[in-house]
Amino acid sequence: RGGETYSATRLKTFIECPVQYYLAYVLGIGGERVQPAQDDEVEEDREEGVGLAGLEGEITHQVLSELDAADPEASVAARISALVRVRHAAAAASRLESRVLENVSAFLCSAAGRTILTRPGARTEYQISALLGDAVVMGKIDRLFRGEDGLMEFVDYKTDGLSPGQMASRAEAHKTQIAIYAYLVSRLYAQSVVRGTLLFLKLASAPVTVHFGVEEFSAVEKLLLGSIDTIRKGTFTPPPVPCRGCPSTNGKVCTVVPAIP
Repeated sequence: RGGETYSATRLKTFIECPVQYYLAYVLGIGGERVQPAQDDEVEEDREEGVGLAGLEGEITHQVLSELDAADPEASVAARISALVRVRHAAAAASRLESRVLENVSAFLCSAAGRTILTRPGARTEYQISALLGDAVVMGKIDRLFRGEDGLMEFVDYKTDGLSPGQMASRAEAHKTQIAIYAYLVSRLYAQSVVRGTLLFLKLASAPVTVHFGVEEFSAVEKLLLGSIDTIRKGTFTPPPVPCRGCPSTNGKVCTVVPAIP
């Protein structure tokens, strides 16, 4: 084996729960079996689901990627309406439009959003990759830009519905994916330090910025190499503590026993 492409979302799934990886990426349960080079953003949408929440995230990301820094509010409502009409039935269209508009407006009204839009060198929905051993690791970054110190940094938008009290735990849940993005940015731009920001649009006034350095990059690289090696061996060991809310557990142990090919 060799030469496979692994997205950040795919690797995050394995690192957090090998059994969920086995179900989603080997058996294709919950959708068609995901191809090795599946787009990272598509995989994130797949995680969120194909219902209203998934469409809300997908359309919000698309609108944010198209904002013009010179006139960010121009035609936002019309663009959202057009995207919703294309992607969703009329029955819930107005509700979906309202939710997407709330997300985009929260971004535009926040100090973080206004600052992010003015930063130079911006690339949106930017696909980034790096060779790791004989495999390729890739991700799609919502917005990559040059910070005040001249270094490249990025923001990852999240449309999770959450309260202020849930922010710390939710940010921790996304940290693996953010760390992989930071590692890829460090490789592409030869930076020893990378800042990554999680921006929960429901709480856009409180961005969560994480600083990654050489130590973190070394740890991420080791983790990714080990994960890819284990995936190739077909070893999908259930985590010692079952994932909360997982339907594949009886509350004490994981009831899925993956077959080893």
